[in-house]
Amino acid sequence: MAGEPQNGHDPTRLDRIERMIEVLTNAHIDFEQEHRQLLTAQVVLTDRVDRLTERVDRLTERVDRLAEKVDRLAEKVDRLASQVSELVAAQKHTDERLNALITIVDNLIRNPPSHNPPAL
Repeated sequence: MAGEPQNGHDPTRLDRIERMIEVLTNAHIDFEQEHRQLLTAQVVLTDRVDRLTERVDRLTERVDRLAEKVDRLAEKVDRLASQVSELVAAQKHTDERLNALITIVDNLIRNPPSHNPPAL
């Protein structure tokens, strides 16, 4: 009975157990390496997210300042438009008065008043 396993100690069984332990050990080593890589990637990603957050915050501040300037510019444009409207009305009034003066001068030139020269 030399070829029979004794007390459940089959040599092929031990080989299978060793192979399974070796596979599990290698899988665990691979897992640890991947875990380290993930931790490194997480640190890099966190740094990039922090820098991106800072840039977005600065950009938000700039956009807010720009919006304030646009609002002030819009107010100035509104005032300017009002002033231009007033100027247009004043120019129209001036044109009317100038046309009246031109008509008077034109009539004087075309129909000069007749008056006698003073006697000496």
